[in-house]
Amino acid sequence: MRSREIVHRARESLVGLIGIALVTRCLTDTGFQIFYPFLPMLAGGLGLSTARMGQLLGLRNLTGLLSPVFGALADRQGFRKWLRIELLGLSAGFLLLALGPSLPVKVFGFVLSGVATLAFVPTLQGYLSHRLRYSMRARGIGIVEYGWAFAGIAGLSTAGWIIERTSWEVPFVILGIGMAVLFVVYYLLPPGHPESARQRLSDPAAGRRQQLTELVGSLSRSAWATIACTGCLSFAMFNVLIVFGDWLTQTYGLGAGDMGRVAMAMGIADLCGSIGASVYSDRIGKRRAVMAGGVLAIAAFVLLPILGTRLVGAVGGLMLMRVALEFAIVSMLAFASEQDSHRRGQMMSMMGAANFSASAIGGFTGPWSFLRLGITGPSLLAVAGMLACTVLNIGFMREPQGRD
Repeated sequence: MRSREIVHRARESLVGLIGIALVTRCLTDTGFQIFYPFLPMLAGGLGLSTARMGQLLGLRNLTGLLSPVFGALADRQGFRKWLRIELLGLSAGFLLLALGPSLPVKVFGFVLSGVATLAFVPTLQGYLSHRLRYSMRARGIGIVEYGWAFAGIAGLSTAGWIIERTSWEVPFVILGIGMAVLFVVYYLLPPGHPESARQRLSDPAAGRRQQLTELVGSLSRSAWATIACTGCLSFAMFNVLIVFGDWLTQTYGLGAGDMGRVAMAMGIADLCGSIGASVYSDRIGKRRAVMAGGVLAIAAFVLLPILGTRLVGAVGGLMLMRVALEFAIVSMLAFASEQDSHRRGQMMSMMGAANFSASAIGGFTGPWSFLRLGITGPSLLAVAGMLACTVLNIGFMREPQGRD
């Protein structure tokens, strides 16, 4: 009877943890995605061209290269501490972006919110991976990844409604206040020290000796292939993601409210991909799930210029792309979480670094190719990225053995 009570309490604790993480991701992902559908409106509010704003987005994503540093610190000092620091950075960044008295202050807030987001997401993934068994990790991480979808379904559509009726600054004020509240809430979560961190906290000398090793610790060939595959996938996705708002606005004359509804459709597609991964990835194998999502994404990118001759076809093609990519991404996160269980925070943050540095490259190549070839240009680059991802999957990525 006692053992059943313990199991019941453990499950309740995990349900609460996943719920808090899901709410957090809804807000952080809304703040991250808001620039893509509303790029022309936000650029105009800041007094910048859409091209210059796109370049700033690329530079923001490039700050994801700092993610391994935050991951190593979380591995050594505990996940909860760094999650709260990153939430504080998010709150300050959003509020400075909205309320800053000058353009340089607003740009600083924009960059700060970007750095904090790109550090927070892999730290949260490492924390959840530490708390969840491998056999149920795709399900748990998949549920939290619903936040990316809910950001589109509720967050971006609401942001579009607010921008249309007030100003572009108001959504960022709301997000900044939300991050401040979560900073307090996260104090109530379990500390989440990995075993290696607990050992180093009791032996500071050992922690200092291992500090450099932690930052550049050796990973397996499969782990490095997983990191590279993540970069290729992100490159493919962001080539199209960075231009789709401009594409639909220019081609079909959509306004902020219309783009909010398109973002809702994208969110529904993301939700379908996340649910599919959380239900099937553990069953069919996470590596096979990444492969299946990648093949479907290639088909979506090939079809996008053909379907894009009409608004319904364009939105449908984008939705197919998002279903496939979200299925692959969630499966990849669960797969990566056990590639190096002793440096899980570092592994997940290196995944984040690959993700955001590749998306930064896509932030430049996407608009460049779009100006020359229309939506066909970014689609071709996306196909190339997904083909590279498939080659890495077949040739080098290996499922961990003996995990339950």
